Amino acid sequence: GFAPYSGPDLPPEQVGLMRLWKVFYRPEVQEDIVEKALDLIPTLNGPDSDGDKARKAADAIHFFIPTFKNKDFEEEKERRLIFTPAPECPVEPSFRVARGMLVPYYSLKALGQHVYGSEQSLPITEVTMGPSSRKALNVESAERLLAKNDYPQVSVRASDTPYRG
Repeated sequence: GFAPYSGPDLPPEQVGLMRLWKVFYRPEVQEDIVEKALDLIPTLNGPDSDGDKARKAADAIHFFIPTFKNKDFEEEKERRLIFTPAPECPVEPSFRVARGMLVPYYSLKALGQHVYGSEQSLPITEVTMGPSSRKALNVESAERLLAKNDYPQVSVRASDTPYRG
């Protein structure tokens, strides 16, 4: 369902590369992924210097970090849409506040508008709200947000993970 954004239809050379990735929760799986990424670096063709190889190794690890999450959240079975903009990406990032700082992000609506000339509905079927001291309020707020944006049939539930804040 996310193919219009994360499949071959999105022109990576013009806009960027976007893929839907499974999130990995178990530490042993995360370590295995990093080790395999690092093992792959020396097999790449080309006369790379040690510095270039180190940069490629760092890039590989940096790429996978957004797919790693604490094992306590495994019940979420999360998928993340990860976007790496092209150097000349015509879509400008937006910004939001999170954890006391400005965080850049790219709007799927803006990307879809640029690539397809119109908005594409996202195939959202369920939302799990993370741990919070106000679970019921967060669920209700998410339901209202979804309904306001033409997603009234999406199921919203609170995570079973306890809030420790």
